Amino acid sequence: MFITHDLSVLTYACRQLAVMYAGRIVEEGPSFEVFANASHPYTRALAAAFPTIGDQTSRMAPSGLGGDPPTPGNLPQGCPFHPRCPLAHDACLPAEPGLRISGPGRSAACVLV
Repeated sequence: MFITHDLSVLTYACRQLAVMYAGRIVEEGPSFEVFANASHPYTRALAAAFPTIGDQTSRMAPSGLGGDPPTPGNLPQGCPFHPRCPLAHDACLPAEPGLRISGPGRSAACVLV
């Protein structure tokens, strides 16, 4: 097991990966495919949070994710990521989405998949 927030490291260290948010798997699949073409908005935010080596522009202004993660004992109703998600809408609120097939050997827990 290898735990990190740096998805680029996982593309070289692991064949498969699982991305977790608030203690739940939100995306899983072949590491390079997940990193290169994330299905879940949290995975996209993780991939975008790290600067590109050799690119001074991204190094000086890496993108990030606004807000704070939820308290584990007080998760919001529905998708636990929806308060921070740039793509959140009403379908995210009624119930937490389960993992859905998002490609060959891949799955993501998002109503948009």
